[in-house]
Amino acid sequence: MEFYNQLSTNYLNGKTIYPELRRLVSLILKITIAFNLYVYCCGSIDYNKLHKLKDYVEFTISGEIFVPLSFLLFTHLVIWFFSNFLFHFITYFHVFKLKKGIINYEVTQEDKEIGSTLFKHAIIYGINPTATDKEIEAYFTQVKKIIQIESQDIKVIEKDFVDIKNKIEQNFHLAVLIIISCFFLVSTVDDFGWILFILNLLFGLILGIFSVYSFCVIEVLPTLLLKMKNIIDNSKDLDETKPNN
Repeated sequence: MEFYNQLSTNYLNGKTIYPELRRLVSLILKITIAFNLYVYCCGSIDYNKLHKLKDYVEFTISGEIFVPLSFLLFTHLVIWFFSNFLFHFITYFHVFKLKKGIINYEVTQEDKEIGSTLFKHAIIYGINPTATDKEIEAYFTQVKKIIQIESQDIKVIEKDFVDIKNKIEQNFHLAVLIIISCFFLVSTVDDFGWILFILNLLFGLILGIFSVYSFCVIEVLPTLLLKMKNIIDNSKDLDETKPNN
């Protein structure tokens, strides 16, 4: 009861309750899957044996409780290992490909000219319509100083991203649970029709895909920042790269 009181208090105070709800939904889905596996392997549960406190005590101390608990533990471990393997298998190749592309990217003279033109237009139309070439060059120098990134800064950024990446991975695990649960529910629950099956399946797929690409973006961001630093450090003045009129 204390959990629900804390949940409602946080919600009324404007605090996020998504992590708690995610864990609660994950637990319910795991119990649902484990229950269906138990019924499939061991037959239906005889609820007539569990009416009084004495029945629950006997059910516990006799060791019968470890049968459904074993199914729950088995369900948790199998789904966790499967979703964990699937998540890292998918993200590894995407991240590897993106990082390789960023590292091997070489700035051409055409890229420099386009960048110079875009920067000049951004200054003229966004900050100072009457800016001269010297003023634009001064803006460019200031921007270079502002976005200077050191190696230790990248390490701090990577450390800050650890918690975010863990949350994204938990979202992927929830997506896998939703997808697996759909196939159990559509065959065992009469009210869980094909419309609910398709909607929940689509939601699980969208959540999983979004989690994968969000993780990839965050994972390659430090590499992208280092590449930007390298490009800026090796860049020439705007006067040397701007296109000829």
